[in-house]
Amino acid sequence: MVLWLVFALMMGAAILAVLWPLSRPLSVGGPSTGEKSFVKDQIREIERDVARGFLSPAEKDVAIAEVGRRFLKAVANEPSKSPAQGELALRRRRAASAVALSMIPLVSLAFYSLRGSPHLPAAPFSDRLADTAQMDLQQAVGRVEAHLANAPEDGRGWTILAPIYMRMGRSDDAVRAYTASIRLEGDNAARRAGLAEAQVMSSGGLVTADALENFKAALKLEPKLPKARYYVALAAEQDGRVAEALSLFRELRGDAGQDDPWVPTVDTHIAKLQRNAPAEAIARLPDAERDEAIRGMVAGLAARLEADGGSIEDWVRLVRSQIVLGARAEALAALTKARERFKDDETALARLAPLADALQSSSDKLP
Repeated sequence: MVLWLVFALMMGAAILAVLWPLSRPLSVGGPSTGEKSFVKDQIREIERDVARGFLSPAEKDVAIAEVGRRFLKAVANEPSKSPAQGELALRRRRAASAVALSMIPLVSLAFYSLRGSPHLPAAPFSDRLADTAQMDLQQAVGRVEAHLANAPEDGRGWTILAPIYMRMGRSDDAVRAYTASIRLEGDNAARRAGLAEAQVMSSGGLVTADALENFKAALKLEPKLPKARYYVALAAEQDGRVAEALSLFRELRGDAGQDDPWVPTVDTHIAKLQRNAPAEAIARLPDAERDEAIRGMVAGLAARLEADGGSIEDWVRLVRSQIVLGARAEALAALTKARERFKDDETALARLAPLADALQSSSDKLP
């Protein structure tokens, strides 16, 4: 709507620019402004001569009369427009006005329909800026690629291109660029870690053996490099080495600055590993100690829910754990409390129903 309003204003301005000269009245017969000014200047000059004593009052009248005579003669000799000429000019002006009013909008709309894009949806200015930036980036990459096609041993070009490939999501090309950069420009921690990260992206986020070796090589060159330390910890997490991964992530978090952008990601991994760490530790215990540890965890969960209430997920986990441990009386009591707590929540009661069925299969009866 705004666009069409702008178009209407522009068209009105164009029409006004054509009609404005046509609306000005034509000059008619009579003395021109220049001739009138000339006469006034002559009379003022005569009056100054009289004031200076060059002319007498009688000579002043004669001089003014002479100026008037010349003026009347000039007016008499100036051609005047006939009524017929004025009528013809008026018709021409009206015709030109009609053409301007009709042709300018028609020509403008026809040109826009041929050269414009009226079928395209409106795009926010920020999107157009993003498209322009992406286009500029692709053009720059194309120029560097064309240069490297003719000069493949230009290590500086590969070094520039590698991180750009990563930003564009072209991880396979980034692996190739980082490999060429290391070969031609020499090895350092940033290039080695960049190559390893590109390998991780190429494998769908999995820290492969090759990528892990490259990260460890980067840490030998720069032991505190955050990117390499993060992916080494991630490799431990992906391998199921929870305690090792948690220790590595905590060390990385301890060395972080307040404004480091990767801190929230590391915190997320730490929280996840902390939830899994007790289960892993319990699984390593001997059978007797493992059962005792599990019972202690379940008792701790029951005490917390008794004090703080908890969510439906916590209550479901408690009842299920007690059923697995064979503590049916405790499971029945916890289920009864959960039903009372969530009696107005149909969704929560639906999640408790399978647990009630499991308890009803035994000799214990629900009230």
